[in-house]
Amino acid sequence: MLSEELPQVILGGGVFNTQMNEDPEALPVAEIVRRAFDAGVTAIDTSPYYGPSEELIGRALGDPRVADKYAREDYVLITKCGRLGLDTFDYSPAQVHRSVARSMRRFGTSYLDVVFCHDVEFVSEDEVVAAFAALCALQLEGKVRYVGISSYHPHVISRLVPRLRAACGRAPDVVQNYAHFTIQNTTLGIHAQFWLAQGVDCVLNSSPLNMGLLSGRPAAAFHPASQGLRDAAMRAAQHCAQHEALSLPEVALRYVLGKYNEQRDSNGGGFVINGISFVEELDALLAVVADVFEPTDGPKPVTNRMTLNRKRLQELEPVFERVRAQFGEYLDVEWESPPPDFVRRTP
Repeated sequence: MLSEELPQVILGGGVFNTQMNEDPEALPVAEIVRRAFDAGVTAIDTSPYYGPSEELIGRALGDPRVADKYAREDYVLITKCGRLGLDTFDYSPAQVHRSVARSMRRFGTSYLDVVFCHDVEFVSEDEVVAAFAALCALQLEGKVRYVGISSYHPHVISRLVPRLRAACGRAPDVVQNYAHFTIQNTTLGIHAQFWLAQGVDCVLNSSPLNMGLLSGRPAAAFHPASQGLRDAAMRAAQHCAQHEALSLPEVALRYVLGKYNEQRDSNGGGFVINGISFVEELDALLAVVADVFEPTDGPKPVTNRMTLNRKRLQELEPVFERVRAQFGEYLDVEWESPPPDFVRRTP
């Protein structure tokens, strides 16, 4: 089962693109991957939609610093299919097969561990069924080990999981949702319990800093959050700077890694995907792990079943409450996806 293979923290490759970094080719991807693997973060999540991300990761995996130390079976490769661009989607079975073959070439592998139908809220349910069925066929061929669906909106996934069970005879192995279990929005939990009851094995919680909204800096221009939510995030950042010993991203990461893992048995594993652009960010993430989890017996701080430091989480609880209070009416507020003005282009 995938839930028995994944580490609790997964390296997010969504930042290896021009939307998040001006020059992704200059990022130290191989060094990040090596250090992440050395720490036990032995799973990487990405997508063809993330610009050069797959190619950069493929090069990193082939770099002697990584390839000489880690065999293919030592890590989990997670990618997606179906989303081609900002407003372009192709969920046809033929495109699913092409996408999987291309991802395997980029990674230099004969199989992918996980492939998601990417951002299912942008297409029709019938298209999702067709793409998911194609992934199931590739799973039977041994080219994909686990299949899943991803979406920003939990309620879309909750509608689709029973539909996939009815149409394809099975639930997804895994579901990925982003920005719905953060210090600002915790609505993922109740949906995840429903998915597990439908037969989903594990749930990946992506973007604990809500695509930079909780980074302590103004969110990027592309971020779909309303001005009110942006202002609330900056209030939280200012509160931390003035009244707390930790910055907003330090508090936010501790909240997600701690609270999401508190619900581990009811939400499908507590797996958190966090994007890392620089070695210093990886070091900061590992410092959070060291703060909210008990030391592990082995040499790697990140494992599949880390034990929470409940005394530390209890100490942090007042901090969490004060920071969450800064969001006021914007607690658990989301945005529309697709946006109201979205127009889908034909590929």
